Amino acid sequence: INAEYGGSKKVRWNIQYTVYFMRLVNFVFLLLLISDLVPALNPFGVSSSAQSTGTYNTWLPTIRQAGFGAARMFPSWDNIEPTRGTWNWAATDAIVKGAASADVVLSGLLFYNVPWLNPNTHTFPNDYNAWGQYVSQLVNHTKNSVTYWEVWNEPQSFAQGGTVTDYAGIVRRAYSEAKAVFPGVQIGLTVAANDVNYLKQSIVEGAVDHFDYVSVHPYEITAAIQNGWEPVFMGITRTIRRMLTDTNPSRANADIWFTELGLQSDGSAGSDAEQARTALKAFTMGVAQGVTCLNWYEAKDGQGGFGLLRSDNSQRPAYVALKNLIKYVGESPSYLGWVQLNANMDYGFVFQGPTTSVLVLWAVVGQTDRVSFNSNVRVVNPVTSSITPLNTGNSLTLSSDPVLILDVPANVVTPVSYTHLTLPTKRIV
Repeated sequence: INAEYGGSKKVRWNIQYTVYFMRLVNFVFLLLLISDLVPALNPFGVSSSAQSTGTYNTWLPTIRQAGFGAARMFPSWDNIEPTRGTWNWAATDAIVKGAASADVVLSGLLFYNVPWLNPNTHTFPNDYNAWGQYVSQLVNHTKNSVTYWEVWNEPQSFAQGGTVTDYAGIVRRAYSEAKAVFPGVQIGLTVAANDVNYLKQSIVEGAVDHFDYVSVHPYEITAAIQNGWEPVFMGITRTIRRMLTDTNPSRANADIWFTELGLQSDGSAGSDAEQARTALKAFTMGVAQGVTCLNWYEAKDGQGGFGLLRSDNSQRPAYVALKNLIKYVGESPSYLGWVQLNANMDYGFVFQGPTTSVLVLWAVVGQTDRVSFNSNVRVVNPVTSSITPLNTGNSLTLSSDPVLILDVPANVVTPVSYTHLTLPTKRIV
């Protein structure tokens, strides 16, 4: 080209920018390819104990029938590599196949030590090469099926003698090894309870920029909902984002998961009812504050009383209630905003469901509230599945048991311009 055009500076300039442009196109294509590898998530998920993981085929189809689209469970490292360099993929492949058959997105855990490094498997591995090899082999083996991986399970509770610095070290190594074999993999930084300080210290001690999402287990705040802690629950993601903004700004907008939350039932009718109330409120407020996925612990009783299903596969009221919530708000709910029909008396969260607008509504704990609407609505009892017409001007008595209001009047539903608001606490009226 230089000979034909006399070494034109302009031509050389155009060629140079064409090369830059093609590199940019290739980069954008790679980003799109990676994004295609990340499956779309239904925010309604379940988590599983080690006991119920062994019976996943008995509950996965039932959970999916209710609209749940995600499940968190996986064999631990010692099951996959029982001796150094010996790989056993039987349990892994079976779980992956089971989730795919049920049309459920599986999220996994990179967790626990192996007896050939330490007889106490609830310790962090001090052999980073062995840990890195395990992560690399596992992520590579499952990369066509599993995208989301949490590093460990509740590190404060299941790593005897381990420090936050130790945890940061295994996170860094896991992130690097996983990304090397599967660039689209998503690595989660995790914690027991809602211990934001432990997350912060993990980042400070070395996990900075080595995670894609953050997961918490807010059991204590979930249980406190029954005592009127809704505002505290609604502040969980806001608190985490403030920490990320201050500590790891490039991850300020990282996805937030509640990979375990739950409430145990003692088996009585009253306890079952409390579990159902709490589950409805927790999932409603979790979606409202932008949680990517909420995994109720657990799908089926494995540790006694936490399951949406009992050990005999019978359905607890919480299962029915969440099934109805998902039915009406949809598996990919569009959150519009929150309302308070009577000041300091009720909580309401509005969604655009697949067929109509939906208001999830309940009274403040300790209050009895009465509401009415300026057009006909339908009232769904999510526990019994009954639907009752409520005509214009007639009153409805609210309790702490949530109800679903269908065909929400225009004066309550947020304007269309609000439908894409990212602030979960946007008030409508």
